[in-house]
Amino acid sequence: MRTHLTPPRFAVSRETEQVVLPLAQPPKDPSPQLPTEHLEVLGFPAWLFSGLPLPTGLRCARNHGAGLLVLASTDAAPAGGAGEPSFVHREVDALVLGAEHERASWVEVEAWCARKRQQGDWRLTNIEALGGVREDPLRERWSIGRVLHALGLRLHEVLT
Repeated sequence: MRTHLTPPRFAVSRETEQVVLPLAQPPKDPSPQLPTEHLEVLGFPAWLFSGLPLPTGLRCARNHGAGLLVLASTDAAPAGGAGEPSFVHREVDALVLGAEHERASWVEVEAWCARKRQQGDWRLTNIEALGGVREDPLRERWSIGRVLHALGLRLHEVLT
C-alpha cells in the first residue's frame, strides 16, 4: 500500500547536519496599485456623487457580466461612455440606495443593464432599487468603493 507523502517543509544540510528552512516568500499583494484619483473616488461618500458641481462619470467593469457600464453624476452620460449602459443622476442615487439597503447586487445590475439595452428610455427608480422595502433614513452611508463592490462592479476609469 502506497501513501501520499507531502514534501518536507525544511531540509537538512549534508555538510553541517543543520536544519535549513526555505526562504519565506513575501505574500503577493492581490490588489494592483490603483491611481490616486481612483483611491479618492472609491473613498468618496456615494450619496454625494450626484451632487458634484462638475459632470463626472465612472466607467465600471462588471465582475459577473460582459462589458462596462457608466455611472454619471448629471442627467447626461459622459461622452466617453457611448454604447455602454449608463445610469445617470437619480438612477445613481437609486443604485446607492439599493446597495445600502442590501437590496441590489450584481444580479439586479445585470437585469437592469439588459432592460436598458431593450428599452432605451427606461430609468431606474428608488422604488425599484429598494424592491418594496421602505427607505431607512438612519442607515449607514457607504463609500463609492463599497457600493461598487456590493453591486459587483470595479472602477475602470474616471470620466470628467
